[in-house]
Amino acid sequence: MEINGGLNCCGLNELHGIDEYSSPKHAMVDFICELQENTDQDDDYGYYSFYNRRSSFDETKRKFKPAAFYVFTSLLRDGKNRPKRNYGENFATYIVEHKLGNVLEAPARYNRVNEPTHLLKAWLWTPSVKGLQTWWKEINKEEDKS
Repeated sequence: MEINGGLNCCGLNELHGIDEYSSPKHAMVDFICELQENTDQDDDYGYYSFYNRRSSFDETKRKFKPAAFYVFTSLLRDGKNRPKRNYGENFATYIVEHKLGNVLEAPARYNRVNEPTHLLKAWLWTPSVKGLQTWWKEINKEEDKS
């Protein structure tokens, strides 16, 4: 997963690549890992830390510092009669079920500009810091048991 902070708004980031995970849980674990990594990383141009320090995990205080909002999208249909893809819907449901924040869902729309046969949907997530901390502790307990 990539946290894209280059949206010209310091409080809004995009989550990119959730379709690459086998489950919403795995995507969320990677999201937390991205928050942890963003604390110390920088790219060749210095933009990485500038855009992503607001989405970080403070090791000294053990607190999550997510951005105010994250947007993620999902390709529902690609116009080739393939089955509907549910990764965005599944991720949104996982967030709500595990009390990781609030999620707003936009209506499905066709991508008229680039791929007119692609039906897309978008979600806006406002993370709960307390929810993320509680969830992360539970995940680590599960890992310790295995």
